[in-house]
Amino acid sequence: MKTTDGPDDPWTGVADPIPGARTEPGPDESGAREHPQDGDRREPGERLAEEARKLAEAVVGQLGEVRQRVVEPLLRKHPEAAAHLGAAGFELMAAYRSFVADKERRWASRAAPAQRVDLDAPDDEPRGT
Repeated sequence: MKTTDGPDDPWTGVADPIPGARTEPGPDESGAREHPQDGDRREPGERLAEEARKLAEAVVGQLGEVRQRVVEPLLRKHPEAAAHLGAAGFELMAAYRSFVADKERRWASRAAPAQRVDLDAPDDEPRGT
């Protein structure tokens, strides 16, 4: 199977590289370990929480850089488009709220089917001990 990762890749140089992205995995990114390193006595949940925190920090950092490199220049060049997109976002949110409120109203107003249970009716069988 031929891949396009290399000098023959037609997309090479078309897009700007992602800031902070690595082309090859670093020493700590070669894959998941089955067993914790010697000396790491934390619970698996603690290690998972730490990795999730690191991932969230990396994602937030990347989003901030994308905003600076892509979004902000577009907003400066086309402020009228930004205003229209903002208004469209508010309209979409209002439509969504209306839709959800209508569904909640219908769901909450449904009368649940009820079965009448007569607790005072005499039993045919005596209650035993």
